[in-house]
Amino acid sequence: MTSIKSFHIQTRGYSQENDYQWVKIQNSDKRKTEVPPFLDFFKDFRIQDIIEFQRPSIILARHGRYFFLLVTALETEPDRVDFMNRQIRNSVAWTFAGDEDGKNEQIIRAITILALKRELGDLVSKSITNNDGHDYGFQVFFDELESIGTHFNHLGNSDPNPQKWISGDSEDVREQLCSELSKNRFPEEDDSLLILVTTLKSKESLQSLSAWRGISSRSSASIEWLDSNSVQLDFSQKKTTLKKPIPIIAVFTLILLGLLVVLGIYLKPTILKPSKNLPVQQEETKQIQILKPQSQSQIPTSI
Repeated sequence: MTSIKSFHIQTRGYSQENDYQWVKIQNSDKRKTEVPPFLDFFKDFRIQDIIEFQRPSIILARHGRYFFLLVTALETEPDRVDFMNRQIRNSVAWTFAGDEDGKNEQIIRAITILALKRELGDLVSKSITNNDGHDYGFQVFFDELESIGTHFNHLGNSDPNPQKWISGDSEDVREQLCSELSKNRFPEEDDSLLILVTTLKSKESLQSLSAWRGISSRSSASIEWLDSNSVQLDFSQKKTTLKKPIPIIAVFTLILLGLLVVLGIYLKPTILKPSKNLPVQQEETKQIQILKPQSQSQIPTSI
């Protein structure tokens, strides 16, 4: 038996009254209606606000010593339909307590890799089937569901790269993330959103959510590194931006100086040699010549 703390399933049965609902699975004979409690654990975001439960999404988060993995809208077998012949989909939420040897974390990494490779749906589908004779209209094969992620090839235990990135959704990006998860542990950061694969958020929203690895099908952009790399890049761009206007300023300065020189050459003779056609200037000159001797005659001779 694995060391799963608990897991929840959201699915439905065939009949109209057996609609979609969350059920906590404890063993083959015991289950109860319960929404995964970690949906409201995080203070910076609400999980139901950043994904669409009706579309394939992946969320991996850490709260204290617990890992929470939610995978939504997994495809089922073609013959698993409801009373209106609509294809039924499964969502599964795992809750793992961290352990000293890292075994639980490896299981979470293995399940996440299966989800990223779109291989998880088949495994979950084999564990759940319609059955009107059971509560909620479906039957869960507990042992099969609980064993998912435990039969993985050796996963590495290297230190993770703490730098964050966001990206559009593509097979290359998913493959790169799978390769990283197969080699490295998760960053040790409490109350953190580790992995988000969503159809709901834009590139800007991914950046604001600050997930360690954020992928959105609403963006076509390639991987964009955040944290220190992006800060250094932004600073270098700002420096380049500041350097570019300098030659332009120099050119405008030279042009302005040239204009001033030309204006100075043109205005200089006009000031030194006023035209005779300017009566105002002649009057001012005469007034100066007349007033000068008058001012001298008023000086007392006794001084």
